[in-house]
Amino acid sequence: MEHEATAHANEHPPTTIRQYVLIGAILTVLTLIELWLSYSGLPHGPLIAALLVFSAIKFAIVVALFMHLRFDNRLFTRMFLFGLVLAGSLLLALLGLFSDNHDSRTVEAYATPGAVAAHEAAAEAGGHGEGEGGGQSGGGEAAGGATTEGGDGGDPAAGMVQGIPVAEFFQANCAVCHGQNREGLVGPALTPERLTQPDEFYHDTILNGRPGTAMPSWAATKGLNDADANALVQFLKHVER
Repeated sequence: MEHEATAHANEHPPTTIRQYVLIGAILTVLTLIELWLSYSGLPHGPLIAALLVFSAIKFAIVVALFMHLRFDNRLFTRMFLFGLVLAGSLLLALLGLFSDNHDSRTVEAYATPGAVAAHEAAAEAGGHGEGEGGGQSGGGEAAGGATTEGGDGGDPAAGMVQGIPVAEFFQANCAVCHGQNREGLVGPALTPERLTQPDEFYHDTILNGRPGTAMPSWAATKGLNDADANALVQFLKHVER
């Protein structure tokens, strides 16, 4: 028994207090870097990749140095490291796949069954307007009038929502789900090139929300009216981020 203890001590010499302090300092610095990265505003893909790398480094430090767990055969060590790299690569590939799918495909805002029905209803209403003699020009005049009302003289960027500039209202109330630059987070991206539905669709979404999604009714929760919703729609559809 004494021989085994001596052999173990020779194979794994005890860690000194100085080494513990140094390792603890390194782990603390790595954790602080992770926290900084989390709030740095990096895109999700690079952020997750960086956090995975730092987590793997901390895991290796704890296992190899604190717990003295190492493979006796270097071949096993290489196989283990290769497995970690392979698993990490597959995870990053999956994250990239879903990220690309979310960012590159044409995603209509809150494309739920209710949203499709609203779109069809809006299209049908447009058809009736054309049949009654209004035609395309009539619809354009109506949309133009709404833009002037909600956009404060026709400038979408100058619109007001509940007495504050539309851009400030978006940052204070909408950016938490749609991103500071409207790039999309929990909710979809709200950039002009993605908003291809009729204005009425987004107007209804803002005021009444979308069942089955995180989008609430802003008329019920914030007291927005038609002019407020129209100002937001014109801002989102015509002002580049």
